[in-house]
Amino acid sequence: LSSSIFECSLVHDIPDYGKGVFYHEAGEDLKFWTSAIQNPMKPGKAALVVEASSWRPGNTVQNLGYVEVVDSTKPLVVERKRATSMMQGLMAGMTPTFTRKAWYSQDTIRVQVNSINFSSFYNGYLDCVAGLLPVNFRQVERSKVYFESDKAEMTKKDIELLDLISIYVNADASVNAIYIDGHT
Repeated sequence: LSSSIFECSLVHDIPDYGKGVFYHEAGEDLKFWTSAIQNPMKPGKAALVVEASSWRPGNTVQNLGYVEVVDSTKPLVVERKRATSMMQGLMAGMTPTFTRKAWYSQDTIRVQVNSINFSSFYNGYLDCVAGLLPVNFRQVERSKVYFESDKAEMTKKDIELLDLISIYVNADASVNAIYIDGHT
């Protein structure tokens, strides 16, 4: 578990593959991705299911559809809804599993995220998410506030944007300057 007001992540080692990462950045939705030492999966669509762990046979399989496998350092990326389902499955002792053909043979590759010790870190993760800023740097770095012609009042939306900028700037000690440019 890694936590701050800017981001929260749960990193899971996957033997003979790399890592699985649940990542939640301030102002963004939860994501899950894998980081592979060397991705054995062929690019294309991998099936994603949440299945019973080997120590817990008999539970039904939850089919979460297909996830695109790409040839990169992050071969699998899962959006919020399915990443949340993966977390719920892990909390229930289930195993999220990606299945796809191998690069160099007709073998099937299965990449699994194991539920062992997941629950011991989950509450810390939830505490981290509850403490995230409502916005991240990319969301405020080039903000624009427009005034109506011949008016000097800001809209409610513009005031809310300035409030978010203020929250971020006050929280991030690495911000040492703000550039303001005005035109008329």
